[in-house]
Amino acid sequence: MGKKEITTGTLLWAALKSLPYKRINRDMLGFKQHAKAPAIDLALAQAFARATGDDNPAYFGDDPIVPPFFLARLLYPVMGSVMLDPRLRINLVKMVHGEQKIEFYEPIRPGDQLDLDLEVKSISDTSAGEIAHLEISVTSNGKKKADTVIGLLVRSKRKRGSRKKAGKSESGPRKESFRIPIQTRDGQQLQYAEVSGDHNFIHTNYLLARLAGLPRTIMHGMCVMAMSSAALVNKLASGDPTRLKEIEGRFSSPVLPGQTLSVVAYATQSSDTTEFEGITPSGKAAIKNGKIKIS
Repeated sequence: MGKKEITTGTLLWAALKSLPYKRINRDMLGFKQHAKAPAIDLALAQAFARATGDDNPAYFGDDPIVPPFFLARLLYPVMGSVMLDPRLRINLVKMVHGEQKIEFYEPIRPGDQLDLDLEVKSISDTSAGEIAHLEISVTSNGKKKADTVIGLLVRSKRKRGSRKKAGKSESGPRKESFRIPIQTRDGQQLQYAEVSGDHNFIHTNYLLARLAGLPRTIMHGMCVMAMSSAALVNKLASGDPTRLKEIEGRFSSPVLPGQTLSVVAYATQSSDTTEFEGITPSGKAAIKNGKIKIS
């Protein structure tokens, strides 16, 4: 990859240094960075599948493919290097992984060597705070494998009454199609940190998570998204992950390890796209504005 793994200590030190930052540096718009990933290791990809509770035979058979969300492991070093770049001037204490969209073109296979091309595509103000969108193109030997957009949100104080209830849209309540319970595990956040390379202290250190204002360490948003995606692929695509073409969602509320998340799907007029949310036991939306496209 050409990048060192980003450790909890690295993140903590960078977070402390970022405390004075007030605004994301707009001069970083258009900044580009290229990275090469090492050949995909099958054992690591399978460990990733286990960490997300996904035992799909497609990842363990005679001709295995890599779990779609293994991209998180590949993307994190290049995303992290930009996130930690002092030129971006992003306040890491207030920053959260706000949203993610991924388009899949071809399955990634063990042994594939991938090129990752990142660009800081936009920096803008929202009602929740500033958000920087990073676009990353993933190719192998000139063939497009995936495109993704990552939203890094620097939170500001939210106005009262701005939170919307889960299951409601701008036009009113949506019609539920089905729901799938997903059981997370205490300790799963640590297992996922190891296989993904994302050692952010809010997932790995109880005390620091508390100091960050959280009730305890929380699940990674991408782990929750991977688990939701797997459940929806099983339901909508007969368990065939090669039929997953696109997925997106906004990370809204934390999921605590050990909680049961409900993936709630809503009826749409599209034959290949399903809207969904991930709902916590308290009724809050952990994933909002979710959409999944199946071929």
